[in-house]
Amino acid sequence: MAEGLQTIHYHQGLMTFSIPDDWMYGFDAERNEAVFYQEREGAGVLRLHYARIVPFNPAEKSVEELAAEFAEAGEISKREDGSLMCTRTEQIDANEPLLVFHWHNISQVDDNYVRMAHLSYTASFDELNHHEFPYQLETLSKELTLLTWSDPSDFYDNLRTVLSPVQTLNDSIVQYGISEQVSMAIACAVQGSDFMDFVPYADLEAWCIPPDEAWRRAFENMDRLLAETPVTVEELVDGVPMAFFETSAVWQAALITAPSLRTYVENSIGWPVQALLPCQDFLHLIPAGWAPDYEQTQALSALVIDEYMNSPCALSTELFAIDDQGIHASGRFQADGFVVLEPNGAQLDDIEQIVQSAYPNPIHAHDFYNRGVFYSTMLQHERAIENFTRAIELEPGVADYYRSRAVEYELMGDNDRANQDSRYASSLG
Repeated sequence: MAEGLQTIHYHQGLMTFSIPDDWMYGFDAERNEAVFYQEREGAGVLRLHYARIVPFNPAEKSVEELAAEFAEAGEISKREDGSLMCTRTEQIDANEPLLVFHWHNISQVDDNYVRMAHLSYTASFDELNHHEFPYQLETLSKELTLLTWSDPSDFYDNLRTVLSPVQTLNDSIVQYGISEQVSMAIACAVQGSDFMDFVPYADLEAWCIPPDEAWRRAFENMDRLLAETPVTVEELVDGVPMAFFETSAVWQAALITAPSLRTYVENSIGWPVQALLPCQDFLHLIPAGWAPDYEQTQALSALVIDEYMNSPCALSTELFAIDDQGIHASGRFQADGFVVLEPNGAQLDDIEQIVQSAYPNPIHAHDFYNRGVFYSTMLQHERAIENFTRAIELEPGVADYYRSRAVEYELMGDNDRANQDSRYASSLG
């Protein structure tokens, strides 16, 4: 690129051109047009009215005939890439007389589509006398006739899915909500970096790509990205595995959307799985069947909340369940513990309903122990003690039962009973 210029990649790189590097970029929502201008009073404005791929039937009209319609009284030239460039000048007699310079580029893609772009530079007659005007017009005339189009495959190859906080996305972005806090969106990778741009519906329209095709391509690319990402499995506690993904890219959390995730992790940590996603570049997976005890829940809560609060790309404090039916938030970490959510993301108020569903008819000591662990996780300390006590009554020689009850006594402020249980657990080994 020539010195003193900046490159504009419009509609995710569908069309690329250069403008002076001191010009600003804006968007005219009323006209749905991109605008570029020098930040000074009276400066001319470059408008990009559209850049898109449109259906075309050469049997009805040739590309040359289409170009002639745009050129009107202007000039048509053929570029080295075979596209046609139409240039013309128009005078508008308004309250303030204006001079408008137009550039139309038309390029046939195949027998079914043509690429079309229309840019215009509007300047007042007073602006014609400004000392920078001749240079700016000469620069635009040269650079806009050199504009380039991307091959559609370049766009397809750069599509990804990305997880983002719901509040950071607007309705113009191609997205799908998966929880109260998180949406899955389509993004376009910026080549040569870890950066990405969200893809709005307008970009898909410009590329003539249906949203379902864009999703399909994005998922395919996530599968390729997953296959290139090393995974490490470590023991979390008591033989429970946790998978860590060895990449710091902004796409890391979104690896859970890769269709081949099950194939990739099932042999090492099982299936279904649960995911911790406090930020976009963080992903830990644990087996779906593992229910942490109180201390473990507190440790996981501290990890998730610390990452969430201190990351520049914070994502969610939720715990996600991933199975063959999809992804949904099954719980939410918070400073004082963990809240279980219904499949639709709503908080469950009736903890008894959850316990009865998970452990409907406790008989053995370990059934009551598991109930106690669950109550502990829900910060229901009295109910946890009741169930740990029942487990001890049925099987009094298990040290873990006493240790768990000791933790609950301590949290209730009953240090004497906590110490008594701790000592007895130590005697059992």
